[in-house]
Amino acid sequence: MVDDDGYDGIRSHGVDPDWNPFSTPRDDDPDDIGWDDGSETPHVNPSRMSGKGVAVLTACTLVIAVAGIGMVITESRLSVRHDQLVSDCEDAVSQMSEARVRLSDRVGVKFRNVDPQSLTARQKREYDSLRRVAATVSIDCDASQKNDQLEKHADKARDAARAYGRQSSRVDAFARVYDRRAAKRADEENMDRLAKDIDAARSLLERTESMELKVPYLRTRLADTLALAEQATDDASGAESITVTLEDLMEQVRESAGPQE
Repeated sequence: MVDDDGYDGIRSHGVDPDWNPFSTPRDDDPDDIGWDDGSETPHVNPSRMSGKGVAVLTACTLVIAVAGIGMVITESRLSVRHDQLVSDCEDAVSQMSEARVRLSDRVGVKFRNVDPQSLTARQKREYDSLRRVAATVSIDCDASQKNDQLEKHADKARDAARAYGRQSSRVDAFARVYDRRAAKRADEENMDRLAKDIDAARSLLERTESMELKVPYLRTRLADTLALAEQATDDASGAESITVTLEDLMEQVRESAGPQE
């Protein structure tokens, strides 16, 4: 079939390249978005958006921004909390070490004059237990530790510090009891010593009564001191000093009496 212009689908030089019996007609209109329902379709500009769409987009942007800021704040707070836990753990370990040093020093001072031979079996066991100072436990406060681990390690250090403190208190209590007993025992020993020296001084005065001493007044001094000693038999606090004086005078009287004594 030939058109009015004489075209029959085949040019003299070949098939028209724009002709395809199986394709839909091509529309070169750039504003046509492809609807072909026979009606005129209004042009839609994708760069233009309704006020409602702008509001929704703005709201979404704000939500995302607020969420992002919230995450930053949360991470910052978590970081500050972690740093604080690291610091708390390190402080607890330092306090634990200081508590151990104090305990060790206290044991050295309080038990310096303790005579283990004077203790009962029970006291000896307690003494041996208290004078042993346990080594500090190894506690890791490295920043790589998790928060719960840092808290546990800090608590462990605090528990150890409290244990050293309790032992220090027990050392003090033991030392107080020992010192009281030692003082009482010393008073009893001094009173026994004074009583024996009083008897010895009386006997010496009697033996040297008729002797010519190189230093005659020594007998008088011994007699006066003996009188004071006899009055001090109920005073344990002054017994030691007067006993020393009495013993010194008795020694001088013996030397003054010479071979006669």
